[in-house]
Amino acid sequence: MKKILIIGTGWEQIPLVKKAKQYGLYVIAAAWWDKKQIPADKIYEVDSRNLEALDKIICTEKPDYI
Repeated sequence: MKKILIIGTGWEQIPLVKKAKQYGLYVIAAAWWDKKQIPADKIYEVDSRNLEALDKIICTEKPDYI
């Protein structure tokens, strides 16, 4: 299964998360917003400006798309 990492996931990206799941992608969200409302497969609580943390997520998850 292909993976997508969506950085800065908030309420504005909910349609993007849903569409990615419709396409059969495993959705990884990097968010600091209310994670209970994000329908992603996996959620990391991280600020989108924290490049070191994002790099660790990318190295760990190895997403196909960002």
